[in-house]
Amino acid sequence: MNLIGEHTDYNDGLVMPAAIGFSCWVAITPRDDRRLILYSENYREAYEANLDELGAQGSGHWADYPLGVAWALQDAGYRLRGANLYIAGDVPLGAGLSSSAAIEVSTGYSLLSVANHAIDRTKLALLCQRAENEFVGARVGIMDQFVHVTGERVTLY
Repeated sequence: MNLIGEHTDYNDGLVMPAAIGFSCWVAITPRDDRRLILYSENYREAYEANLDELGAQGSGHWADYPLGVAWALQDAGYRLRGANLYIAGDVPLGAGLSSSAAIEVSTGYSLLSVANHAIDRTKLALLCQRAENEFVGARVGIMDQFVHVTGERVTLY
């Protein structure tokens, strides 16, 4: 969540985000083909795509967020493999708590893991931001994706 600077992130202003206790999980299994089979527990819906046929723009469907990450990773030179992804989360959708960044980052880590690629956290955040800006078509700054890759639990006394 963003404590200060609500609409300044995408205008290159100063912000102060904080990680809170919501999550997005992706269970992933590799496939022997180049297909991504996505299932959203929240939407109770499946979506299928071919990694070799991803365009540079989404279709306005919830699947654009994970597919956009696949597109951005491949465009950056990461060779991905087909996979089955089961996506679930408790980040409230449309509540300004960066549910889109949660699905992007968790998808990115999952796709890279199953393809045996390592990545710098900042680079992943930037690629997820690119996916949302260019593939999904939503103008966002780096704040949400960055806090998802760097946020840590802190105990205050």
